[in-house]
Amino acid sequence: MQAVIDVRGTGASSGDWGMFDDVEQRDTAEVVAWAQAQPWCDGSVGMYGISYCSINSLQAAGNRVPGLGAVFAVEPVSDISRDLMKTGGAQTFFMPLWMLAVALGKWLPSPSDVVRGGIAPGWLAGRLRAPLNRVIRYIFEGLRGRGTLIDNDEYFRQISPRFEDIEIPTFVYGAWDDIFGPAALRIHRRISMPDGRFQVIINEGYHGSPGSQLGRPDGPPRLDVLQRAWFDKWLKGIDNGIDRYGPVTLQQQNGGWHTLETYPRPEAVPQRFYLDAEPSGFAAHTSLDGSLGAAAPRGRTEHRLHRRPGLLKSPTTSRLMSGMTAALGTSGLKDSRYFERGALTFTSAAATEPWVISGPLNLHLRTRANGAEAFWVVSVTDVAPDGFSRMLAEGALLTSRRAVDEAKSVRGVDGDYLSPWHPTGKGQKMPVEPGVSTTLDIDLTEVDAMIKTGHRLRVVISAASLPRYIPSIPELWASRHGQSVVLDPDQPSYLVAPVVIGARAGAA
Repeated sequence: MQAVIDVRGTGASSGDWGMFDDVEQRDTAEVVAWAQAQPWCDGSVGMYGISYCSINSLQAAGNRVPGLGAVFAVEPVSDISRDLMKTGGAQTFFMPLWMLAVALGKWLPSPSDVVRGGIAPGWLAGRLRAPLNRVIRYIFEGLRGRGTLIDNDEYFRQISPRFEDIEIPTFVYGAWDDIFGPAALRIHRRISMPDGRFQVIINEGYHGSPGSQLGRPDGPPRLDVLQRAWFDKWLKGIDNGIDRYGPVTLQQQNGGWHTLETYPRPEAVPQRFYLDAEPSGFAAHTSLDGSLGAAAPRGRTEHRLHRRPGLLKSPTTSRLMSGMTAALGTSGLKDSRYFERGALTFTSAAATEPWVISGPLNLHLRTRANGAEAFWVVSVTDVAPDGFSRMLAEGALLTSRRAVDEAKSVRGVDGDYLSPWHPTGKGQKMPVEPGVSTTLDIDLTEVDAMIKTGHRLRVVISAASLPRYIPSIPELWASRHGQSVVLDPDQPSYLVAPVVIGARAGAA
């Protein structure tokens, strides 16, 4: 038996929509208790959901809701603020657009729901009380860069699932080009359960096409098959082998399907790739065709970065729009070269043998802001011999948000950051002194990518990527004087990436 419940304040439900708040979380616990009490239920209850509903499910698991026996979460977030709402301190166009869609949709309950159960008491009163939910407030606070909603650290802490407290069997599915990035792999780092009770699958795809790569001869079964097997095992006790499936199953970027005991790959060793102004000879379309290599630059150079919006034809926009920009063709969906115009790029030599990047990435970058703020957008791409530049990872950071929370960050054995965690709440900005060089560590999304023979690795640095990242009006005004990347042999800039090279990479 399956029950689909409209969240408070949406669909046919009355009340005010709280967007994951504590009231909504208590509602979830009440729904689980209600389901357990029904005559058609034997007491075993599982939760399944895509996107918003997957977050509801993981919240319930982290809250240890009584009676909840298993969860199957499709395309969730690892941290709502970090993954989407305030990545690197910047807002995103997706949030007000999505919130507006929810606000308008709540006025149109499902006709079938109305026929079956009618309209709940107080339905109209709740909608009249808050006709657009928090949309106007969110937009206003986002434009001015501060407010009780976007700066409410307690709210973001409250709504993010408590992964470390999850004890019930949990299956998480994600996609490399999901809106939230490959959040499933960040979740994997925070959940530890034995005996196959926690499983992760991640494959090529977007937020709008979950499971599109599944069900083929060379890969895992369809999502619905996996979901049924998961609940059969953990709610009905059927020994179907799903607990021996992973625990990490991924479709490698530029590669095939792999089953891993853990992620990142334990054989991956963090390595520095230094940024140098020496031309690579492979990126004439960009503002700077620099190189990426094993040695720091020999001389000091400074390179001004011009703000170019990026707009629709970019892989970051394709991620944000759930792949809907496919109408613009493959060049806008996957190829980063259009976006790279006006950017600073640093490209490695062609690989002489296959190698693998596996894990979180960090760009250690020496910068200079000419004003009181600067915004940095970074991506890492795989460049094919024909020049096609495929984005593997992305990240962004306001210079004022460069503070690092050591307790939440990940460092390699040599001390370099692999995954720096930047606080984005109220009172956590750092001053930016105009004209003074500043070092940043910019967190990038996780990867597991094969760099094939003849392919190259590229770091792309720009000052804007609309509509994915939207700094506030005060931040944009403070950054109007421009910014530069400083390449200094005494304080070098470099990408930190865990790599597997040689025969082990070929077997990865």
